[in-house]
Amino acid sequence: MKSAISTALLSVLLVLATIVPDAKAAEPARVLIIPFDINAQQKFEFLREGTYDMLSARMAIEGKTVLVDRDELDQQLATVTGPMDEEQALAIAAELQAAYLLYGSLTLFGETVSTDARFIDVSGQKPLVVFSQTGDKHGDIIEHIDLFSDQVKQEVFGLQSTTVQRAKPTAAAPAPPKQPAQTTPPAAIGAPAGAVAIIVEADRPPVAANRSKRFKERITGITSA
Repeated sequence: MKSAISTALLSVLLVLATIVPDAKAAEPARVLIIPFDINAQQKFEFLREGTYDMLSARMAIEGKTVLVDRDELDQQLATVTGPMDEEQALAIAAELQAAYLLYGSLTLFGETVSTDARFIDVSGQKPLVVFSQTGDKHGDIIEHIDLFSDQVKQEVFGLQSTTVQRAKPTAAAPAPPKQPAQTTPPAAIGAPAGAVAIIVEADRPPVAANRSKRFKERITGITSA
């Protein structure tokens, strides 16, 4: 009897041992998004916060990810002095028990913009997605964020693409050259219907006596009215 109970308990424990790891694996991964560095001559603090909000909305994937709370992040950022590098960002991600780190920068020069971003595996400290894109206007940042987020969803979480990249306009084909309009020879203008107009040039030198007589004018064209 005791042997049968022990066998039953052992079977239950084995089943639980196989279920618990699966449940743990199904837990959403913690993602830490650090506000992008802004490299520009002017202050663009609204871009720093704007890109953070856009990335947060796109990286909150139901059943796949959970974002590290912004208050937790701000407490860690308060301890950082000066510009933060990737090593410091990874240390903060590890402290906050994040599985992934999203980190990047925006560089603005005049109207042009460059977006550089990395999605990093914190435990392995290796980038899973590296993104770099340029644009000729500041509004292109939104498209860059969409493309980067979509790339992360596909390559890291195996989701289908939801972003369509806008095609750049192509230059219009040059118009074919205009053909010169065909005009009626001056000698044919005003000729009666059915008449044959002879177009002549100036007198030519006389011909030899033993040859057929020729007109003093040279026929250069015939047109029928």
